[in-house]
Amino acid sequence: MFKEYVEEYILKNGRRTALFFILLAAVFFIDKLVLGPLAAVVLHDVFETDFPRFKAMGELLLRHGPYFWYPNWPGGIPAYACQHGPLYILNIVSQFLPLWAVYAGLLIAMMSAAGYGMYRFLSGYLNAAGWVAVVGGVYFALNMQLWSPFILYIFSYAFPLYFALSWPGGCGSQKGLIMRLIVLNLIVALSYPVLTLPYFFILEVLVIVLLPPEGQNAGLRRLIKTSLVWFGYILVCMPVLYALYKYIPFTSRTYVYETASLAGFLKSLANGFTVSSLQTMTLIPIVGAIAISNTSGRVRRSLGVLCVVVFLYAVFTSGLKVIFRGTLFEKMDLAHITTVFPIVMTMAAFVAIDEAIKDRRLVRRFLIGGIIGVACAVFAVFIAKTLETQGIQLLILNISSGIFISLMILTATGEEAFLFPKLARNPVAIFIVSCAAIEAVLYFSPRKAAPVDLVSIAPVLVVLMCALFWSINKLSGAFQKQGQLTAMLIMAIGVIIFFQVRFTRFFGEECVPYISIFPNIDVLEAIKQENSYKPLRVASLNPGTIPLIQSQGFETPDGRGPLFNKSYREFFKVVINQQLSDPGFLPYFESYWYNLFISNFTANITFSPYAFLNTRYIVTQGVSSKPLNSSLELVYDGNSIGKHPGLIGNLMRLYSRPIAILRFKDAFDRVYLVKTIITLESDKAVYDTLVNTEGAALFNTVYISGKDAPSSPPDGIDDEQFKKNQMALKGYSPDEISLKLELATPVAIVLSNNYAPNWRAYVDGRETRVFRANLAFQAIIIKDVGPHSVVFRYEDRAQKFTLILIPIGMLVFNYFIITGGRIFFTRP
Repeated sequence: MFKEYVEEYILKNGRRTALFFILLAAVFFIDKLVLGPLAAVVLHDVFETDFPRFKAMGELLLRHGPYFWYPNWPGGIPAYACQHGPLYILNIVSQFLPLWAVYAGLLIAMMSAAGYGMYRFLSGYLNAAGWVAVVGGVYFALNMQLWSPFILYIFSYAFPLYFALSWPGGCGSQKGLIMRLIVLNLIVALSYPVLTLPYFFILEVLVIVLLPPEGQNAGLRRLIKTSLVWFGYILVCMPVLYALYKYIPFTSRTYVYETASLAGFLKSLANGFTVSSLQTMTLIPIVGAIAISNTSGRVRRSLGVLCVVVFLYAVFTSGLKVIFRGTLFEKMDLAHITTVFPIVMTMAAFVAIDEAIKDRRLVRRFLIGGIIGVACAVFAVFIAKTLETQGIQLLILNISSGIFISLMILTATGEEAFLFPKLARNPVAIFIVSCAAIEAVLYFSPRKAAPVDLVSIAPVLVVLMCALFWSINKLSGAFQKQGQLTAMLIMAIGVIIFFQVRFTRFFGEECVPYISIFPNIDVLEAIKQENSYKPLRVASLNPGTIPLIQSQGFETPDGRGPLFNKSYREFFKVVINQQLSDPGFLPYFESYWYNLFISNFTANITFSPYAFLNTRYIVTQGVSSKPLNSSLELVYDGNSIGKHPGLIGNLMRLYSRPIAILRFKDAFDRVYLVKTIITLESDKAVYDTLVNTEGAALFNTVYISGKDAPSSPPDGIDDEQFKKNQMALKGYSPDEISLKLELATPVAIVLSNNYAPNWRAYVDGRETRVFRANLAFQAIIIKDVGPHSVVFRYEDRAQKFTLILIPIGMLVFNYFIITGGRIFFTRP
């Protein structure tokens, strides 16, 4: 009966099937639709890094047009040396929608694409039964929520849909060609090339070679066509790929290698398989697939794809990765091949399920294999302790999914030997069991629910309870027939799994209310408006406030992300010098390159180096009980929510946190004049000097290491004469800073933006040398007195040329997608 209900209500037509997966995603994230900015979001690697940058990069694009230097990152960075460039689609969308709405829309779109894409992939390419493919789509949509809260793994979600729409045999007629191209180009536009190219081209080749459709061979022409499509993708992404490759020598990453050994390789192999199968709820059916693999070539081939991926993961994460030392592969973070695990594991599991349903002789062996899978899951969680957190929750999920799959197979094959106790025939009993299962997930949560958590999870629970009661009422008069009772049990278990996944995700990483990260603080908005055309930086004394500052469009001296300029990172050690005296902090700072911020407000922070950075304001989560440093002035001391009356006020207080804003009175301008140039023998000597210097000595002196030193710096300049020098900032944009000067003496001009070879300086239209000063920044020398115009300009002609490759790449990509149906879907 379960099969009949799926076919009647979901598979009646293609539009209804697509709508089902959209509704599934909307219900899963109903809290985002109901609560809006009050709903929880993922902070780690999402709202503390990428999403604030979307808004800031988009604002710069609208204000200045296309640009190639991104000044808002600590010290500045080439604009395309990120996961995306200024033209990224979400940068533009975030200018018209609040970030919480962009996040909610992306979540629902990606979960819908994951579910519908896996359905199309299983049914259209692998010839699975339609109703089995629907269940496989639901599973994949759910296990992606467990596996990767990082929603910007676009191809991890959308690869099955991409494959189904680009593979001629799974696309149907050409009537939907325009819609196909829109969806495929949208997937490409949203994707991060660094998280896509190394893994999903390989995955597509593996699927084509090892798992061709029944009755067809892979074919050299199909592989060539696939390669050409991906070549078009590479051209589209060339601006980012070029910028990242060129920026490699300037990044601060270090790599640690363990000793290569067979034991280490086997451990990575076992952990890769066990952890990923538990987190994708596929351990039990995959063990069942192994049990029937000797009788089914299709199952063997799907397991073959899985084995290749797990093998590559073990190579990239064990000591064997030493073979990539010093090569480009070292820089590619190939351990992220884990992003394809949910795809290959769902595929292998449901190919085996479909095979067992089509051949009743395999059911018993599959179910015995599933029982062994349960034992493996228990061993992994309780004995091997493979999962450090949420282990019991994932074990409950895997057992629930095992029961669900077993019932699905038994009903589809007509195995009525499964007898239900009389208690199970009572809808109330089913409701009680459902509540008990949900309570088990709550009880074993790694953290306890707070009132604000209940606000976020309540909409999901209400909707699911309504769905459960609806299904019970729908079938309440049909308990005489065993199949209908089984169908109701399957639906009830499905609802339980649905809530378990949602709750596990919420109490994993999606647990921070958006409004507590991005509050509306009028003082920050006023600072932004007051300094809209003046360069300044706003720092944070707590990492939790960095996303707020970045989302407001401020340049920051601190941050969290995958790439920092290595010279700037060395300078930042001057700022956190007191913390580096902690013997446990230095190894962490050197090895964990994602963080660059002051992590302890109570430490004796050296504020003088912040003067170099043009840091006008500092934001922190509350003011220390210690007296403020004399260079700091408190301009705001309140909370992140403000005052709201009545019930709304009581609700908003759940999200409140203290916020203080301090003005740094001693901050330098972004560009300032210096009379003394001191050359030291090395960067280490410059670092030691900066650590031990403060006050006027910092402002009047610029330090340059010997290898970058000027040949004849000016010296002996009179103080009184030097004070007569005048400088005015005439223009400031990401790629250009222009100045007007009236000089009475020779001077050095220091610009506290990161030094990079593509920065040029022009004095009265003639190019002059740019020196790397104070470890990380820029300086030029002007020896002639009198009036001058100075322009600092970021120039990278090759980077500009790569923009031309974007439309060319789109043409190549779409051409080979369109022509694929006429060339390759022809049976011999």
